[in-house]
Parts: sequence; C-alpha cells; structure tokens
Amino acid sequence: MYAKIAVRLWKNKVAFTAFFVIILIVLGAFLLPALWPYRYDQMLGNTPGKPMDPSFNDLPPFGYSATEYKKIEAGEKVFLLDEELTFPDSEPAPDRIIYCRMEPQIMDVRVLGDKLAFRGNGNLHILYRSEEGRLHSWDVPLGFSQIAQLDREYGVDAQADLAVSVTNLEGELDEEGHLRLKCSLAAQYRITDRQMITVVEDAYAPDREVTLHREMLELPVVLETRRENLQAEQNLPLEGDGAVDVSFLPDLPRQRSGEQGVELEYPGQFQVLAYGPDGRLQSANARWEGRQRIRAHEDSHIQAVPFAGEVQVLPGSGRMQVKADVPVDMTTTVRQQIPMVTGVELGGKKSPDPDRPGLILRRAGDNRLWDLAKASGSTVEAIRRANGLQGEPEPNRMLLIPVL
Repeated sequence: MYAKIAVRLWKNKVAFTAFFVIILIVLGAFLLPALWPYRYDQMLGNTPGKPMDPSFNDLPPFGYSATEYKKIEAGEKVFLLDEELTFPDSEPAPDRIIYCRMEPQIMDVRVLGDKLAFRGNGNLHILYRSEEGRLHSWDVPLGFSQIAQLDREYGVDAQADLAVSVTNLEGELDEEGHLRLKCSLAAQYRITDRQMITVVEDAYAPDREVTLHREMLELPVVLETRRENLQAEQNLPLEGDGAVDVSFLPDLPRQRSGEQGVELEYPGQFQVLAYGPDGRLQSANARWEGRQRIRAHEDSHIQAVPFAGEVQVLPGSGRMQVKADVPVDMTTTVRQQIPMVTGVELGGKKSPDPDRPGLILRRAGDNRLWDLAKASGSTVEAIRRANGLQGEPEPNRMLLIPVL
C-alpha cells in the first residue's frame, strides 16, 4: 500500500513537492531550537547548572533583565511614632491643644548590604492654651531609627538619598494633662551604587586599514554630597517680648547657572505670634530671601533641599528680631561625556614597507604599551613577551618592539 502511495506521489509533481516541504518543516521544528536557542537565558549564554538571573524569565518584548540594566532602586518605608508625653513642671499646665507640628530631620543614613538604616529627630512643636487662658508653646525632640529591607545587596560605595515627610499627626490630651501623640511618617529613598563602565577608546590592526566609528557616551555623575548651614534673619514690627509661636518655613530654592558658578536663591517666610505690651495677641510675617553662590561648572546641577532649623527671637525697641538655622542638603551632579568606539570597519591590507626593520629598540618614555604598539605596527602582547613585562614599563626602560 505504501509503495502505491509513493508511486502516485512521484507521478504527481505538485503533491510530491508539497509532501517534501512538510517533511522539511517538521525536521526544522526539531533541529532549529537545538542549533539556535530561543530561550532568553540561552541566547545570553547562561551556563547550565549555574544560577540564572530570575529577571530573564517572562520578559516583555524589548525588555531588559537586571543583568543587562543597572537598576537604581527606590522605595518607601512607612513607620509610626506612638508617644505619651508629659509636660514638664517648667511649662504651664495645658488645658487645650491648639495645634501640633512635626518637622522630621535625618541625622544619619547608611546602606548596609541589603538593608537601609537611618536615624533622625522628629522636632515636635505644640501650641496650646493653659488653664489661665494664655497661649504657650512647647518644643520636644522625638528620636527615631528605622531599617528598610532593600531588593538586593549593595556594595560599600552605595549611597542613599532620603526624604521623610509627615502623612498624619494626631494629638489627644487626657484628663491628667498627658498628651498621646500618634504620628505617621513616610521615608522615601533612592539607592545609587557606583558602577564601573568599560568602553573601547581605540582600535587598530597592524596589517590592515581600520575605520573607526565613534560616539559620545553621556553618563550622570555625582560630584559631591554635603550639608551646609545657612542663617536666616529678619526684623518684624512687633513690640513686647512675649513671643509664643515662632516658625520659619523654607521653600525650594531657585537656581541659575553662569560662567562664575551656580547661584541659589532661598525663599522663606517667618511667622510670629506674640503678646504685646497691652496683653493682646499680635501676629506678623515677613519674607526672607537668601542667596548663595557656589563655584561649579556651568553644566552642573545642584539639588538643594532646605530644612527648618532652630528659631530664636530677640526682642528690641519697637521691633522683634528673628533668626533661624537653615540646614541645606546639597548634591552636585553633571552629565559627563565619554568618547567610545561603537564600530570598526576593516579595510584592505597595508602594503609592507621593505625598509621597515623587523625589530625596533626604543625607550618607553611616557608612552603606554598601546601607543607604542600602534605606532610601531606591533601588539601589546608581543611587546610584553619580548621584554618579559607584566604591566606598563618604567619610563627609562629600553624596549624591544617586534614589528609584525
């Protein structure tokens, strides 16, 4: 029966061709995956039996794995301060809480492997009415320390940018005069790690013409991270010395770059509530503009984040002087361009020079082995073998350079 089918297929050229094509497709379905792997980890050269990057699995089209793309991790740590505060004997007994304000400030941040550890103070400011009916304020620092779990482990060069904000603040005064405080805070962080970038700067062939294609690789570079302390000062048209509530509210700075550096303008506002000589409450506010010039390249960008620090009140005749410490966290970055070779085209063979010697004796000087090999038509490995070198030679050493 099979012989009759084969004879009929042989006589029918169209059917025979179609049958032959089907056989090729079936064979290709089994042979092609073995020759050209279609699994993503195989295409990346993953060695069987070794741990595979889990981000290789189920990648979307045009997606990158963690091995191919250096990820900058960002996240958030939410925590709660639950405190029961007792007013000190030096302060009047409270009757009613007017408002509470929390100003968190970070004192220390560290990346420890796969953990982010940070500590700071929550500067709590309370405005309240005493049993005598007068307003008073009380400031108390509340320390905190937290640890956040990171997605992966980082090296000793990793750095963290951290900002803490208050998401909810509740204060309740009980019958005994104790303040039960609940404050929810969110710490948003960004982890950056130092990464070694390898680029091809130059290429040549001793016996062929070479055409190089070059591009500029642009990378963000962190130049400096530091904290500076500014002083804000202003005079307010208030009399008396009974200041009960003083605050300074800094705003994000404006930035202008020029040939002489980067100029930062810090806007802020003082707010004061005080009792006058007649016992009446009076209020005033005043704007403050601070300026700071930093010597930096005109292409640099400075990220400056000011915080509200300690505020002092100095009474005077017909006026009230207020001063505030303004800590500023600064990060200076720049976009650095690095030239790199992105492609090489090999041309025809070079015509040999009959007058060129096969061996050159030359002093190293300040040249690298690469420069000597390229100028002499040799290779770095050939020069090292001929002179027994492990690295770069001393400047005064005489070298034997074999010409290829």
